[in-house]
Amino acid sequence: MNEYILQIQANDTDVGSVQGIFYNLISSEIAVTLDETLGIIRSNGKFTPGKYNVKVMAIENTVEALSSSTEITINVADVNECSMINQPHSNDKILLNSTVPLGFLVTRIEAVDSDSGLEGDMIFSIKQTEDLDILGVKENSNEIVTIQYPLPIGQFKSYIIVSDRSSSPCSSTATFYVFIEKGDEEVELLTTTNEISSTEKFDTTTEEFDSTSNSNHLSEMVTTSQADIFQQGFVSYVIIGVITATTVLVILIISVVYFIIQNKKKLF
Repeated sequence: MNEYILQIQANDTDVGSVQGIFYNLISSEIAVTLDETLGIIRSNGKFTPGKYNVKVMAIENTVEALSSSTEITINVADVNECSMINQPHSNDKILLNSTVPLGFLVTRIEAVDSDSGLEGDMIFSIKQTEDLDILGVKENSNEIVTIQYPLPIGQFKSYIIVSDRSSSPCSSTATFYVFIEKGDEEVELLTTTNEISSTEKFDTTTEEFDSTSNSNHLSEMVTTSQADIFQQGFVSYVIIGVITATTVLVILIISVVYFIIQNKKKLF
C-alpha cells in the first residue's frame, strides 16, 4: 500500500507560461491515488494480477483552465509471496513420552499464504537435524505425528517447511525442539536374585521355633492367670457370705433378747 507506481508529466506549450499544471484522477480500475501537483500515482490497496486502465487529466493553472487527458495501463504481475507460519512458533519446545503410540498427534501446522492458484496451495514437510525419522506430516493434512516407536530419548531440533506448488515455489521455515523422556514402561524393576544360604535358612527356622515356643509360653501364662483370678473370686464370695450370715445372726439374737425383756415387764 502507498507504493510508488509511476509519475505523470505534462508540459505547457504556451510561451512564457509559469502558472503550473495540476493533475486530476478521472477514473481508475484499480485502487490508486494521484498527487495533484506532482502527478505521482501510488497504490492504495492490495492488487490482484491483471491489467487495469487509469485515466488522468492535466489542467493548466490559468483562468481558461485548459486541459488534456491520457489513459495509461497498469500491468500487475503475480508476485509469489512466501507463506507465514503461525504455529508452531519459532523455537517452541514440545515434551513427549518415549512410549507414545505411532501416529500420536504432536502439533498442527498453521500457516497463511495470500497468493492465489498454485502459488497459494501450500505443502507441509518436516525435517530433523539428526536425520532421524521420528516425526512426519500426516498425508493430506497439517498434522505432525510420530512415525517411530518407541521414540529415542533426548533433545531433537526439527524444521517445518511450508512451500507452494508453483513452478518457482517460495518456502518458509520454522524451528522447534522436541524433548523426549523415558516412558513408564521402560523403567527397570530392581529385583534380588541371591539365594538364601543354609545358615540363613537354619537361623530363620530357629527364629520361627523360638516364636512358636514364646507363643506357647504366653498361652500358659494366660491360662494360669485366669485360674488365679477364678480362685481369688471364689474366696471373696465365701468371705462375703460369712459376713452376711454373721450379721443376720446378730440381728436375730438382738431381736430375741428384746422380745424376752418386753415380756418380763408385762409379768411384773
